[in-house]
Amino acid sequence: MKTKPGLYSPLTGKNNIKLIKEIKTSAIISAYRKSAKIDVSSYFHKLNTIKLYECQDTRFCFYYPLTTAGNDSFYKQLQKFPWYYMRWKWEHDTAKNIIKPGEKILEIGCATGTFIEQMSNKHKCACTGLELNKTAVNMGKQKGLKILSQTIQEHSKMAKNIYDSVCAFQVIEHIPEVKEFLISSIESLKVGGRLVLSVPNNDSFIKYDPSFLNVPPHHMGLWNHKSLESLEKIFPLRLKTILLEPLQQYHYRSYLNIRFRKIFFGSDLLMKIFNRIVGPLSSLILNPFHNKITGHTILAVYEKK
Repeated sequence: MKTKPGLYSPLTGKNNIKLIKEIKTSAIISAYRKSAKIDVSSYFHKLNTIKLYECQDTRFCFYYPLTTAGNDSFYKQLQKFPWYYMRWKWEHDTAKNIIKPGEKILEIGCATGTFIEQMSNKHKCACTGLELNKTAVNMGKQKGLKILSQTIQEHSKMAKNIYDSVCAFQVIEHIPEVKEFLISSIESLKVGGRLVLSVPNNDSFIKYDPSFLNVPPHHMGLWNHKSLESLEKIFPLRLKTILLEPLQQYHYRSYLNIRFRKIFFGSDLLMKIFNRIVGPLSSLILNPFHNKITGHTILAVYEKK
């Protein structure tokens, strides 16, 4: 299918892209109202549909137009849900074991600074965090952490080639201008430094998730193993490893919910029965073999050339 002139992949800057599907904005607006009581209609002003494209050079998928990304107010509304900003997750543990004690670390989108706090206190790393949520910044500063209210594009102008590790956990899927984001992240690294990225894995069970979380204004890009592999072909990076999260206990119910919804063809009645009967037994059902199920997140580690 031909694309409009000027429409290009935000990852490569090229127009070798393919239309995957169109989504009615009314359905997205309705889902946010029903599930989160958030009005996102202003992000889709005069838009009846948004489009999902796939970059044919990288297999990275992105939503268009790019102007539908959420702002600070949107994320403040999501922050009221206890499940949204988890203090410690699988990718934190994984990165902790990759980063060496005493390194100079930058975490982009550090929230209240739980990760850099542990890396500073227990691993004696010199840590800096970047966070745009002012409430989170203030909470982190109260703990004595160095957290700046800057984008990585702003920060890299004054901090080039200085970090041993730059980490972004569950961040780049929210970024419309992902190429500029990655360029600035790499500029902040020393040569031989480490870029650690974790994202939702769209080859996992979440690709069947009908909820509002995997579309704008929340997610602007969809990543998987192939698209993460492709970054070393575009940027001065050498891919060191890609790790898949085993299914975590905090995702058990979501996993079963998504799988059963597919079996029940989205029936609300059958899903209510499921949530009442099967939901509470999720740990009993999945504990014996959860490590054999691919979980929510994929983590990639790169070295700057």
